[in-house]
Amino acid sequence: MVMTFAGAPLAPCGAIARPQRHQQDARVKRATKTPTPGSWFCICCEWLRLPKALPWNLWQGMSSSAYSEVAAFRQPLLLWPSLPDDPHDVIRRLPAPAVVLKMVELLLCDQRITPEEARAFETALLEHVDGQGQWVP
Repeated sequence: MVMTFAGAPLAPCGAIARPQRHQQDARVKRATKTPTPGSWFCICCEWLRLPKALPWNLWQGMSSSAYSEVAAFRQPLLLWPSLPDDPHDVIRRLPAPAVVLKMVELLLCDQRITPEEARAFETALLEHVDGQGQWVP
């Protein structure tokens, strides 16, 4: 059991809850037309084989998010000096898969991406993760 600050017991699954969406807050909040770096397109289009609209939408969500974890994921992508010759070399520069999945979950909770976009990205991402949670080239 998990205890609340008031000392009341709370079931473990009840301790984690997504915010309830109201009808007026159901729309996705994004920045408008923030330039997407080539490194992000390389990861999404060349390595994960996602359609071009999805990396654009994900980047717009990342660039408008205030979470520090999202900013920490975004910053190295902006600082890549060049694109790798082999798209599979990207895995050396990416953080662990769990960090990337957490970033996607934060964007979803912050309503920066839609559940469909999150699902498509997570599905493509998990195809490149082994049973131990490490990247597979």
